[in-house]
Amino acid sequence: MPRRLRLLALAAATGIAVSAAPIGHPAEAEPATDSEPTPIVEDYAYPGAAEIERTEGIRLLRGDGRILLAKCDAGNADLIKVESIARGDFCFAVKGTAGRLDLWVQGVFLVGAGARNVAVTVEGLETPIEVPSGAARPVLAADPAKAGVVVGLRASGG
Repeated sequence: MPRRLRLLALAAATGIAVSAAPIGHPAEAEPATDSEPTPIVEDYAYPGAAEIERTEGIRLLRGDGRILLAKCDAGNADLIKVESIARGDFCFAVKGTAGRLDLWVQGVFLVGAGARNVAVTVEGLETPIEVPSGAARPVLAADPAKAGVVVGLRASGG
């Protein structure tokens, strides 16, 4: 029996897979197709933001998903309440102990922290306005020279 046949027989008997392709000629990989899914990249954009801006007049940009627009309920002291001359009052619920939301709201004059400590970033101010849990702080919209544009909420504690 020629040597090559003996090696094939031995490989078959021991369960070793043997390729019929000649050595030195690797199998060609199939080319990638356009139908392959693209990787998912989270941009943290606020879901439904265009509809909220159209109906409520507030621009919700992006966040970590833990600060969500909610119906204001006088009996719910957990909510962050934003009071605006231009847009009226609106509230946010915080899911978990901390959250972040970038937004753009004109004419804000007061922010109530609810059950969390809240840092309110206002356009034109170098440092955020710190609002402790259970308190409210003014946001300068009463002064016509300052627009009171809130651009960020950061909640912590609770």
